[in-house]
Amino acid sequence: MSAAAGDGDATTDSTTHGARETHTRSGPLSGGMAVVERRVGCAAEVVVEVLEDGWLYAGWVVGASRIREVDAHWPEPGAAIHHSAGVWPFVLNDKTVSRRWDPRGRLELQAHGWPLGEARVVIDVRPESPTSCRVVLAEDAVKGPGALVPRPLRKAAIVPRNKEALHRLALIAEGRARGDGVPPGRSAGAPPAGSSDASAGEGAGTR
Repeated sequence: MSAAAGDGDATTDSTTHGARETHTRSGPLSGGMAVVERRVGCAAEVVVEVLEDGWLYAGWVVGASRIREVDAHWPEPGAAIHHSAGVWPFVLNDKTVSRRWDPRGRLELQAHGWPLGEARVVIDVRPESPTSCRVVLAEDAVKGPGALVPRPLRKAAIVPRNKEALHRLALIAEGRARGDGVPPGRSAGAPPAGSSDASAGEGAGTR
C-alpha cells in the first residue's frame, strides 16, 4: 500500500467524529470517498502482515463476525475472503474480493455486503519511522441501495465505523510487534494443525 496521494497532491485535513479525514484533489482517493487515518505504533511491515492474513479480517473489520474461508492466493487480485456478518443465528454470508495488492503497502478491495450492496475500499500503509506508520482507509458505496444514499449521509455512517476498524487493526499490529499477538506463521482464525474441519460446527456447503 504505497501512498495513495503523491507528494505533489494538495490535501486538507478536518476532524470528523474524532478521526482525521483527508480529502485529496487528485489521485486514487479523490472522488468523495470517506477517508480516515491513524498513526500505528509499529513498523509498516507488521501492518502489511496483518492485511496479508485473511483469517484476521474479522478481528479488525467492523461487522464481520466470522471467517468461513480464505482463498489460498489472498491477497492477490481476484482472491476472496468468505465471511459472515451479523449475530448467530442471524448471519449473512458474503465475501470481500481483492482488486489490487501491492506488498509495499496498498490493498484495494470490493467489499460485498448484500442486501446493502458493495463498497470500494482502499487501504494505504505509509511508513513514518522504523517503529511507526500511518494507515489511511478510504471507502465508499459503489453498488446497491447503499450507493443511493446521499454522500453526506454515507460519510456520516462510514467515518466512525472505519475509525473503529483502524483502532482494531492498530491493536492487532502493535500486539504482534510486541510479541504478544499471533505467533509468526500462524493465522488467528486458521484451523489447528491436523484439524479435519476448517470451521468447527459448520457443515459442508455453508460457504
